[in-house]
Amino acid sequence: MIETVRKEEISKNYLNAVCAIKGISMEPQEHDDDGLDVILKKIITFSNGTRFNALMSVQLKSTSSDYTEYADHYSYPLKKKEL
Repeated sequence: MIETVRKEEISKNYLNAVCAIKGISMEPQEHDDDGLDVILKKIITFSNGTRFNALMSVQLKSTSSDYTEYADHYSYPLKKKEL
């Protein structure tokens, strides 16, 4: 398996584990043209009993490059896909 595919699989499996802990549904997107990797879904119930179907489209990124560490986050460069 080539390195880029391994990184992609690690990203998807890590997010899947986080979603499982938080009770969020994760739907992998296999064929897309805009870099969409997964869709996250969760039904949110407000204090008044109203339910909301929340959706989030996610493009995952993974890197093994050098990064800069700050007090509250990490920063590293990403290549931008030209449209």
